[in-house]
Amino acid sequence: MTGECTSFGAFGLGYGQFRYPTGVTVDESFRIYVADRDNHRVQIFQATYTDDTPDSHSIGGTLSGLAGSGLVLQNNGGDDLAVTGNGGFTFATALDDGSAYAVTVKTQPSDPNQTCTVSNGSGTLAGANVTNVMVSCVTETYTVGGTVSGLAGTGLVLQNNGGDDLAIPTNGGFTFATRLAGRQRLRGHGQDATVRSQSDLHRVQWQRHHGGCQRV
Repeated sequence: MTGECTSFGAFGLGYGQFRYPTGVTVDESFRIYVADRDNHRVQIFQATYTDDTPDSHSIGGTLSGLAGSGLVLQNNGGDDLAVTGNGGFTFATALDDGSAYAVTVKTQPSDPNQTCTVSNGSGTLAGANVTNVMVSCVTETYTVGGTVSGLAGTGLVLQNNGGDDLAIPTNGGFTFATRLAGRQRLRGHGQDATVRSQSDLHRVQWQRHHGGCQRV
């Protein structure tokens, strides 16, 4: 609320006029009392004021698909908000009506790695709280594969994590069919690729650090 000093009244006998005002007071209802000695009266005036302080509103929305940890959202490049579960969220700092807002992802979640995107994330406050920001997270998946060399026989079958059988008919690159959620951004760490069936001419050994097979 802001105020401005305003003068009122004039010399005379009529309403709002004074001949010798000697005292002024204001009560809790903003009524102004003016004692006028020479007019032998007290006049009462109703003060008015305008509250021009902008209303403030919150910024929030709904998060879905979160499976990892460490997700941090921002509004207007600050007001960091760590979000730990799906459902509603609201930033701590309210903004004045008419202010712009822009919700973004500061830190993507990990373990498993995910990519979160924001929709309805920007606009201008227009007399109400914002509740329709949508943040959706999708788990990143990765392929596991490598290269086979030295294969001369038939019947070679590889497995990943004890399943996802992959028959290898010839030398060269291979990729398992099932994509896996990544807990690290480095390739293939934490996966266990093994040889299920040897070829009929050679014994082969999986070399994890080379990402392929070699004849032994």
